[in-house]
Amino acid sequence: MIQVFSCLAAGLIVALIYSWQIGLTAIACVPLIIGSSIIQAKYASREPSTDSLIKPATLLERSFADIIVLQAYGLQTDVSLKYSATLAPDIKYKKKQAGYSGLAFGLSQFAVFGTFSVVFYVGIKLMLSGKLAFTDFFVALLS
Repeated sequence: MIQVFSCLAAGLIVALIYSWQIGLTAIACVPLIIGSSIIQAKYASREPSTDSLIKPATLLERSFADIIVLQAYGLQTDVSLKYSATLAPDIKYKKKQAGYSGLAFGLSQFAVFGTFSVVFYVGIKLMLSGKLAFTDFFVALLS
């Protein structure tokens, strides 16, 4: 976190030095980027609430440990059905989570590329009016 915020601060300072207009435009967009990143991290870190007594990984581990017994009594189909039943709630959750994570990722990417488009728009307007040099714009943009 220290590295991220120090890089952000250094980049904004350099951008403000080379073009205060581009720097202020970038500063105005930072809350959008941070907010969308927080939303994306929130959806990426969610865990399913499991109400089942046994977890799929535990069932699979026990099945492999007792593979000889399963083979001897022909219980492969029963264990397979139990394993599928324990996976069902997780599958529903994962599908729902994938949709939310995709939307959050899309929002995050929109924030980043939207910021670039706004900064390019402002920079081009300033360059066309003669208030900003080409090299100063790109140093401020990349900062």
